[in-house]
Amino acid sequence: IARIVERFNEEAKHVEGQHFSEGARVLWGAKMLRELDTHRRLERQATTPEGLLTINLDELQKSNQVEVLRERTIRAGLNGYTSLEGLRLFEEQYPSDNWGHKEFFEFTNRYRLLGSPRDEVRLFEKSHNETFRKTPRTREFYSLALIKEGRIADALRVTDELITEGFDNGLVRGIRGDAHTRHTEALREIQTHLASNNPEEAHTLITQYEEHYGALGDKELTPENLEAQRREYTAQAVAEYRAGFEENMSSFCALGLNEHTRQALADLHRDKAQLPETAGMEERAKMETDIAFTKDLITHQESLIDLALEMQGDGESVDFWNHAGTLQLAALRNESPDQIEEIAYRALRNADAGFKISAMIERIKEVARSTRELELLEGKTPSTEETAASRAVSILEE
Repeated sequence: IARIVERFNEEAKHVEGQHFSEGARVLWGAKMLRELDTHRRLERQATTPEGLLTINLDELQKSNQVEVLRERTIRAGLNGYTSLEGLRLFEEQYPSDNWGHKEFFEFTNRYRLLGSPRDEVRLFEKSHNETFRKTPRTREFYSLALIKEGRIADALRVTDELITEGFDNGLVRGIRGDAHTRHTEALREIQTHLASNNPEEAHTLITQYEEHYGALGDKELTPENLEAQRREYTAQAVAEYRAGFEENMSSFCALGLNEHTRQALADLHRDKAQLPETAGMEERAKMETDIAFTKDLITHQESLIDLALEMQGDGESVDFWNHAGTLQLAALRNESPDQIEEIAYRALRNADAGFKISAMIERIKEVARSTRELELLEGKTPSTEETAASRAVSILEE
């Protein structure tokens, strides 16, 4: 062990001091790890008080040294990788047959930061390490990756297992809310193509939908039936987001809930426009009351989102998602350009992965889309001036 540690330190200094190609780093790191594998066979014996009487403390000390060295070697080998190709090459040179949970944690985290949910899912599903597979946070990230890969039913199954086992939290509820939201977005796209008399594209989307989400049901695929299903999934998403917010004060869930409340307001406006001429005064008055109530609800939700973000650290937080949520709220409120710039640049300073910025751009674009939709439904002329949402997107895309 001492000889390996000494040689590792010398070679590490040499590699870190040179501009080696990514391939050279891969081969060096993999060689060191394979060598360490030959020294890593000791099982933890001290699982009971009696085990302490028989454990070989010298061997345990050496085993601990190997673990520390392995962790350092993995990180040294992974540091500096900026491409998926390099990471996959490193993985290929260092087969996962003898990986422990730390290796799986490190590799899946790197794949996540490089924006490759497919590799995250692949590593989780090929792993036989129980510690890794049973860790709640690992399964949460696995669920998020499943959603990105379109495997909505699997994501809901994994999060359902987490809740059953007692690991219910804001992130789990938010993941479930996002899963149901994917349903609604896919159905809305199908509706759009059916309404525009584009049956071929609609049929393609229906096929894709059923591959990812399951059969649409036995009912005839009319715009009315699709709308009913969309609203059903919307209700399920709202229930998940509300549970995550009320139980955990999660800003992630609060923002998701607000997004669906805005969609509910748009649905109410559409329902109002489709009221038959024979509709009575009472029915029309109820519709106006529901619209006014939903508008007030959105305003109150924004105040609660503000509170949730403040409780999570507000402007002093080092968590990118907290600043991203603050930016989304500022876009919803159409704050001034100066405020938008301050928050956007603060978010960018705390971004450690490109996929996070891409996700934030999509969220802000959804704010812009829903805002424009509501303006049109309310009979307003959309502003030609730059909005807070468009300004935020411009900064993030730069």
